[in-house]
Formats: sequence, C-alpha cells, structure tokens
Amino acid sequence: INVFACVPLLYYVPGFEKETWILFIWASIAVSTFSEMRNIILVLILLNSILVFVAFFGGDLTKYYHIPVILMKIGIIFFVGLSFAKMQKEHYKKEDILDELNENLEQKIATRTKRIEEVTAISVLALAKLTESRDPETGAHLERICTYTHMLVNELRKEEKFKDYITDKYVDELVQSSILHDIGKVGIPDKILLKKGLLTPEEREIIETHTTLGGDSLKKAQEEIGGETFLTLAREIAYYHHEKYDGSGYPKGLIGDEIPLSARIISVIDVYDAIRSRRHYKEAINHEEAVNIMNGKIKGHFEPEILKAFELVVEKLWGTS
Repeated sequence: INVFACVPLLYYVPGFEKETWILFIWASIAVSTFSEMRNIILVLILLNSILVFVAFFGGDLTKYYHIPVILMKIGIIFFVGLSFAKMQKEHYKKEDILDELNENLEQKIATRTKRIEEVTAISVLALAKLTESRDPETGAHLERICTYTHMLVNELRKEEKFKDYITDKYVDELVQSSILHDIGKVGIPDKILLKKGLLTPEEREIIETHTTLGGDSLKKAQEEIGGETFLTLAREIAYYHHEKYDGSGYPKGLIGDEIPLSARIISVIDVYDAIRSRRHYKEAINHEEAVNIMNGKIKGHFEPEILKAFELVVEKLWGTS
C-alpha cells in the first residue's frame, strides 16, 4: 500500500532520481516486514497519500519534493535502528537460552557423574567385601582401613614433603582404592588363607602371590577402561603394600621412595590394623602395644614421616584403648 501510494510521485516530481525512488521503495517494503513498525508504516502511508492528492489537485509538486526524501530517510533510520535492536534482542534471547541449556546440561552431568561415582564406590566395596568374606575374623577391617586412610592422608598434606603431591583428588581416590589392597587373596586357597598355625615356607610363598594376583587383575581392568582412574592407585597398592621401606618386603624388595606413596601409606595402616585385630593364629592387642611394636623391631618397615603422622591420628582415636 505504501509503495502504490507513492507511485504518482515518479511522474509529478521533476528530477526525482530513479535510484532514490528505488531506495525509497526498498525501504518501504523492508520496514513493512516488521510488525513493530505498524504505526510508523500507517503514518508514512497517510503522508504519502496526502502528497498524492496534492499532486493531483495542486498541479505543482516541486516544492514538496523534499518531503518524500525526508520520509525515506526517516524510514531507513527507523528500519536500521529497529533492525539492530531486534537483532540484539534475539541475540540476548539466544544467549539466555544457551545459558539455561548449559546450566541444565551442567546439572545433568553433575548428577550423572555423582551417580556413576556412587555406583563405582558401591561396586568397589562389594568386590572388596567378597575378599573379606573369605576370612570372617577380619571384622570391619575395610571400614577401618578407609577411616585410617582418610585421616592419615589429610595429616600428611600438612607436611612440606607431601603437600604438593596430595591433592583433593588424590585423597578421594586413595580412600576409594585402599579397600582393594588385598583383592588378590581371592586367588589364594582356603587351606592356606585360613590355616590355623604357622605357614610353611611353600605356603608363605603362595600367600605372598596375592600382591601380584591383585595387581595384575587391577592392571587389566585399568587397561580395559583406559586413562588414569582410581584403579591406578588401587593397582599400586595391591602390588606394593607389602613392600618395606628398608627393602625387606615383597614382591620386588623395593627400597624407600621406590615404593609408590600410595603403598607406603597403606602399608602403615594395614600393619597397624592387622596387629590390633584378632586372627585365628593370634589374639588382638591394644593401641599402645601396637604402636610399640611398630616403633620397635619393625620400625624400619615404614617411612618415618608417614609413621609419625599415623601415630598422631590414631592417638586421637585409640589413645586410651
């Protein structure tokens, strides 16, 4: 309608350039596509219609020539301005939608990750409990191992030697991995694992293979998963938690820092809990006696800094028992 209302101007305005006319028509059509411009369009139609009537009945449109040009400029300005405003509005709207989608996606990922971690933790505990069930005298051994590990590793973080290595991630993975230290005992025959009395040298060699049996199994599981997972620490612990700081341990006779930190930590905890617990070949002993043994004839089995830190944390728990 706007275009048709202006058509007579092509014939009644002397010197009206076709390029300007085409631009005016283009601007009118473009402006007409925006519903937000409805009122402006109506005003332009009204003014252009007035010009048409003046052209027909006044006979001289030369002095009104500047009016359609002004209207054209106004239309273009409004068109560009509102187009930009609309694009900005759409842009921010899309950003809001993307932010909302990202937030929802992050929540879903966090929920799913938490669920996977829970399932993993339950699966690991179930697997470890299967090992523990082979020896009913171990009681709440796994639960105590987790508690000691969490307390000890957080105490070690205060030490200059360990603070850069022990991160939050390391703490979580070590606690989770610690209960798999004896997973290889699943492969040891009951007649040896549950034997009442001293083991023969041959039986001792067989039971010592639980370190490599467990380590090899966890290594294969890690290779199947790929990448670094908590199984990295679990494998280290399974292989080396019977290594001794003075090199007298097994399976490889590693010395000092050759033993992975994870295994050096669990070694202290596992020995303490074993000394204190009742077994079919011995009675349980109290905290003070256990600490004396660990600081006596077997002191060289442990890294001094780790043993000292462990004494601090267990003193808080069992200092009077």
